[in-house]
Amino acid sequence: MVGRAASAAEREPKTMREDNPLIRFGPAGNSDRFYREGRKASEQAPAWLADLGLNAYEYSAGHGVSLGESTGRRIGEAAARTGIRVSLHAPYYINCCQDAPGRAQKNIDYLLAAAAAVDWMGGDRV
Repeated sequence: MVGRAASAAEREPKTMREDNPLIRFGPAGNSDRFYREGRKASEQAPAWLADLGLNAYEYSAGHGVSLGESTGRRIGEAAARTGIRVSLHAPYYINCCQDAPGRAQKNIDYLLAAAAAVDWMGGDRV
């Protein structure tokens, strides 16, 4: 069987958004470049990432979940408009193996706060 020559459109490099909807690429948090280019708020990240051809954004809460519900929902709305999938990096200090008094409940609380925040943003991964 003889194949046909690829058209110019087929030879153009595809962005990560077009290749495979199951494969997602994007940063954790906002980079220095994000701020150098004049952005100031995480709710601007989804549009910026979409313009770069990326399709995922991990909200960084490694030092604690301080995201408010209204900001989380604005990030989620921006992500939905631009096709960006949102996840959240939970606090680094969660340790479910600790047996110190009171630590188990604190770890549960950290996880619940992370789950609430990712839900506000329309994400489903912590």
